[in-house]
Formats: sequence, structure tokens, C-alpha cells
Amino acid sequence: MTVRKALEYALDIINQRNEDGEYSMYTGDYEKNALSYINILTVSLYELDCRLKGITCNIDEVTPKSIESLDEEISLHEAICRGVLPYGLAFMMLLEEEPQRAERLHTVYKEECMRLEKMSSACRRRLITEVY
Repeated sequence: MTVRKALEYALDIINQRNEDGEYSMYTGDYEKNALSYINILTVSLYELDCRLKGITCNIDEVTPKSIESLDEEISLHEAICRGVLPYGLAFMMLLEEEPQRAERLHTVYKEECMRLEKMSSACRRRLITEVY
């Protein structure tokens, strides 16, 4: 998923589209800030990404790649990109303008993170250590 697509999802979450599909207000500020917000989110979601991908996390050696344009691909797991990232982005975009609404989105963001974390641990194969 590209940053632009994640931004579109986030704008849809905060109801910025009219019925005709056009944006209801100027979204340039959101676009301008989206890159920095996405870069912050990719670092904060790195551990969850490693769990979903089944790899060992080592933030000292492998940090998420910094994103420089709206057309770049986000390197996180697809479930994070489609289920968690838009809520985090929407939360960050509304934080200064509408703090109460942003807090509700932050709650949904955290719930989605926990849901994916539970899914990743429930679906992972484990070796049997005790045999009866």
C-alpha cells in the first residue's frame, strides 16, 4: 500500500469526502503532514509488523525505511496497512483540531493493534515441548 492510499483511507475515516467523491475541504495540510506521521507510525508499529511476519525484531540493526514521498510503498504487513495504519493516521491528523474525536480514533487504533497481536500469537505454530 502506498502512503497516498493510506492517506485516502484516513481521510475517509474522518469524513472528508462529499457524496460526489471529492474532498469537502482543502486537504493540502493533511498531505503535507502525512509523510511525517507515517514515518512515526512505521517505527511505532515495527514490533507488531515483525510478529505478523514471523521475524525477529532488532530495531538497532533494522529500522523501518524512511518514506520520502506519497507514492512510496509502506513496508509494513498488509493487515497493518489496511487495518491499523489509517486509524493511527486519522488520529494524528485530528489531534490538534479535534482532540476528543482524535481520542476516539486512538482508541480504535489501539484496539486494532491488540486484535492483530492476538491473531498473530493465536495463529503461530509452536513446537510441542512436552509429550504425554
